[in-house]
Parts: sequence; C-alpha cells; structure tokens
Amino acid sequence: MFAAPMAMPAGMLDGGTLTQGDLEDYKRRLGENSPTPLDALQFASVSMRVGKALSDKDLKLYNSAIFSLKEQTPGDRAANMQTCQNQIAELEEKALSCSDRRKEKIGNKRDRKARGGRVRVNASGRKGTTGWSLAMGAAQSGTSFQVVFDDEGPSDDTFYPLGDLTMLCRNCDENASSKCSNCKQVWYCGRDCQKSDWKTHKKDCKK
Repeated sequence: MFAAPMAMPAGMLDGGTLTQGDLEDYKRRLGENSPTPLDALQFASVSMRVGKALSDKDLKLYNSAIFSLKEQTPGDRAANMQTCQNQIAELEEKALSCSDRRKEKIGNKRDRKARGGRVRVNASGRKGTTGWSLAMGAAQSGTSFQVVFDDEGPSDDTFYPLGDLTMLCRNCDENASSKCSNCKQVWYCGRDCQKSDWKTHKKDCKK
C-alpha cells in the first residue's frame, strides 16, 4: 500500500509572497538544524523569499544582526541589542516593500555574478573552464586551479598551477593577452575583440 503524496503548502515551491510571518520564522530558525525533511523544505522556501527581497549585502547584514541577537547574554549592553533590533527592523521593512522590479534586478545581478564566476583557459594545449575569483589574479604562482576540459569531466588530475594556465579570450576563445581594466575578470586577445564583446560584457562588468 502506497502512502498518499505529501501535500505542499501553497507557494512553497515557487517562492510565493514574503510576509512578516516568513521573516519571524526565518529569524527563529536561522542557524538551527531542521528536524524533518519537510521542515528543511519549508525553511528553504522561506529563505528563498527572503533572498529574493534583499540584496546580497543586505542579506549578509540581516543574518549578522540576527546571529548577534541570538548570541547576546543578559550581561550585554542594552544599546548593542537595540542597535541590532533597529537594523533588523529596517531591513525587514525594506524586504517587505521590495517591488517586483527590484526583485528582478537583485536576481539578475546574482545571475551575472554567477556567470562571471568561471573563466576559459588553455592548459597544456587543451581548452577548458576553471573557477574564478578576485583572488585569482593575485594568487601565488604555485596556487593550483581545477580545470574542466571541454572533452571530459572533472577528475583528480586536472589541477594546474596558475603559471601553467593561459587565459582565453571571452570573444573568440583564443589565447588572451589582457583583461578588462574595469572589472579585471574577463580576458581578451586584443582591443578588437574587447570592443566587439562590450555590448554583452557591459551588463556584467563591475561599475
């Protein structure tokens, strides 16, 4: 005999509309283990709604203030607690009043950031993709990065020192000689390719 499918509350899978109740639930459960899979799913849904309404910077401030309050002891200064409470209230008001247009802007910025997190490289004459961070440009020559080659998946033996990697042009996928002077996250083989790609890259380029 098969069990009946578990009913999902309305709005659980698509994110739904953020409410004050969601924020109270989020504050209560942040940093705690979910006792059941359903609880974990519910909290993931609440987190999704909160994340859609706050930028990465504001979400980090919100979480930090919540954790600070949770860690307060009776001996802590009341002024410190009030500062955290005020910050939480301010960010919650911002989240609840977030328009659909603002949510779309936040989502698009996260998508651009995610796309910018990878870079094309040439390693030992083979082309592939590796992770990118702002620290990569300043990494020591011995630092290794995993490369996922175009003709195979990742494996334990595809780590290459930074000095053995040649960046590829974002526009033509050939060996690059310079990177964008503004965001310093994408490479080009020359000015012609950089100019050709600007219409696309300007949406991602850090301002």
